[in-house]
Amino acid sequence: MLKLLSLSLIASSILLAEPTIKEGKKTVSKDEKVLTYEKRRILRNSNISLNTIKVSKKVDFKEVNGWSAYVFDLDLKLKKEKQDLQTQDILFTNGNFVTSDFINIKTGKSLKNYISVDAPESYYDEEHFLVGNKDAKNKLLVFSDPLCPFCMDFVPDLIEFVKKHPKDFGLYYYHFPIASIHPAAVTLIKAALVAEKKGEKDVIERLYANATDFKSRETNEAKNLKSFNEKLKSNIKLEEIQDKKIEERFSEDIIKARKIMVKGTPTLFVNGKLDRTKKVYLDLVKEDSK
Repeated sequence: MLKLLSLSLIASSILLAEPTIKEGKKTVSKDEKVLTYEKRRILRNSNISLNTIKVSKKVDFKEVNGWSAYVFDLDLKLKKEKQDLQTQDILFTNGNFVTSDFINIKTGKSLKNYISVDAPESYYDEEHFLVGNKDAKNKLLVFSDPLCPFCMDFVPDLIEFVKKHPKDFGLYYYHFPIASIHPAAVTLIKAALVAEKKGEKDVIERLYANATDFKSRETNEAKNLKSFNEKLKSNIKLEEIQDKKIEERFSEDIIKARKIMVKGTPTLFVNGKLDRTKKVYLDLVKEDSK
């Protein structure tokens, strides 16, 4: 059983409105109570209005008996910014109390990190298909930042693997730049989107092949675009990467990442399931060869 940080739990736990109550003959369930609580909590922020909210996943943890984690899909409107925001939130509750997380006092690991959302079938679309077989038994989906050091090693190897097993795997690629660490990635990705739109081939592979030559912390868009054109032998213009359609296409990947709780790179899904080890696909080759 997990040893829990009781002080942290007490500090972050909030009493839900009431224990399970009865309204006439109707019993208010834990699910209903936590959904009502989440709505009220969000609407305490005067800058936010709630378009829709739903529970996308519920996880019961044996480590903390009687407690469940709820994953909420939130569609919000930011009033000052005049824009919509799709995001997720996670709460733990036993029906009477709610907390944002549980921490294992021995390992320091968060229970929240063990919660994942499956990638829906709609994510495996033509626009994001990279290599392999679209009708393959096994579908791999990766969210990546070309200037992330881990991605620089992982993604080229993943592409090479799928090319070696083209009948059994299809690889789908999503852009997810960590702009706070690698601001240059934003320009490079938009330039790659323009290049692909123009019909240039193997853009993602060529981008990773030259990734170490880019200055990841460069914030000047023009300088980053110049580097992209030099390395990939392209002729992308500044106004092309600033085009509204490119901006929208870029944002779509970020939004889809948030919807399935992608927070870092590289993040890999194998047949819709999050693969924290990033090695599950290797075993699928062994299984198919039996």
